[in-house]
Amino acid sequence: MPEQAASQDDLDAYARTLEGDPFADLDPDEFRLSALKMLDTDVEFYGIVVDETGDPIENAHVTLSVFDHLVDPFEFPYFSFTVREPVFTDKRGRFAVEDERGAGVYVLVEVPGWAPVTAPRKLFVYAQGLSQTLPFPSRNEPAEFVFKVRPPQEELRRINTGALPFVDDGLPLEVSLRRTARYGVEPGTGEAIVSCARGIKDAEIDARFDWWCEMQIPGGGFQPLRIDMDQAPVDGYVESGRLEYTADDPDWDDRADRDLIVRFADGTYGSLTISMRMDGDFYVAFDGVWNPSGSAWLD
Repeated sequence: MPEQAASQDDLDAYARTLEGDPFADLDPDEFRLSALKMLDTDVEFYGIVVDETGDPIENAHVTLSVFDHLVDPFEFPYFSFTVREPVFTDKRGRFAVEDERGAGVYVLVEVPGWAPVTAPRKLFVYAQGLSQTLPFPSRNEPAEFVFKVRPPQEELRRINTGALPFVDDGLPLEVSLRRTARYGVEPGTGEAIVSCARGIKDAEIDARFDWWCEMQIPGGGFQPLRIDMDQAPVDGYVESGRLEYTADDPDWDDRADRDLIVRFADGTYGSLTISMRMDGDFYVAFDGVWNPSGSAWLD
């Protein structure tokens, strides 16, 4: 595929995977000058993909994103990325990305039909002045990615509800995340309960308005998906949560997406995106995967 620069949605999704703002104490104007210099850092990345016995895996699919330009306007997460064309491992299970320049790289390794044993996605920071990922991978000591053959019973199942419309403000909608039910399901038969409300009854067209959405996973819970999560965590879940915007919020939007790790009441795990649309369509949608085996791996 051709190189593809990150969209605003990509950047928003990436920023949500970070735990806080690592540059919160820096003056943005001063940091911007330093950040421009950071983009001129030499980047070389070397990796190896193997199975649990150490044997190389050939033709593993590697996607590398280079943080090679600044966000405009210059605000958190400050660095934007470009997705390079994919590369594949050779007979020795090795791959290399050379002659790049940027503040850092984000690497994702995928092997169809295999499950990751170690984290399949890794962020490496190369620029001085940031929290560098040391030591950097080299030809002699490449970053290692380990996979195992995925048993049939561990095959991931798709979560794809489509748009679930709301009829009334604040009315709870029970949702099945394991089968398609466009208008929700009977109480007690779903995995999530969602309610949303918006104050647009007297608002002019294109005017801002207050709105909120709440979600509950009865008997289970959810938490934000972060970039360092290679599998579902054991703890840190909340059973319910609320996202709320007021009309005077400087970050206001009439839509929002959130990437989540979910633990269902039966102890299984899922990874999903909930999309909330508070404009004229007024709906939520879920898209992702879940693992029926109970395994914490979701790749």
